[in-house]
This record gives sequence, C-alpha cells and structure tokens, in this order.
Amino acid sequence: MYKLARGNLIIRESDGAIIPKDLGNVDYVQFLTYVEAGFPVKPADPIVIPEVIPSAGEVALQEIAALKLRIKSVEDKQKI
Repeated sequence: MYKLARGNLIIRESDGAIIPKDLGNVDYVQFLTYVEAGFPVKPADPIVIPEVIPSAGEVALQEIAALKLRIKSVEDKQKI
C-alpha cells in the first residue's frame, strides 16, 4: 500500500521507501500502475499545529494588565 506525503512524494508502506513523482523512477511508475488498477492510496497526514503555551512572563504581564483595568474600573466608580 502507498501513502501520500508532503513535498510531492509518495511513501511505499511495505518498506518505507520515499518515492518522488518522476516518470523516470521505476517505483513511481509502479505506483501509477497500482493506482490505475483501482487500489486505494492513503492521504497525507494532516499538519498538526502545536498549541502555543504562553511563558510565565507573558502570563504575568496579562495578569498585570487585567489588574490595572480592574483598579481603573474601581477608581472610576469612586469618582461618581
């Protein structure tokens, strides 16, 4: 069985061979024959974007900004 990969490549799962899309490559021609015969090809793995975790400094700055807003809100209420 074959699997598509990023970078215009194909992976032959039986041995992990990476096959470029090149008609001069015997493995690629075999892949095309496999597809023409109606056999399935697995799609490429989805791109996984890791979650960005803020640093402790960034979290502290966010908390300080939130506290400043709360203080300003309290000060504004006291002026009324």
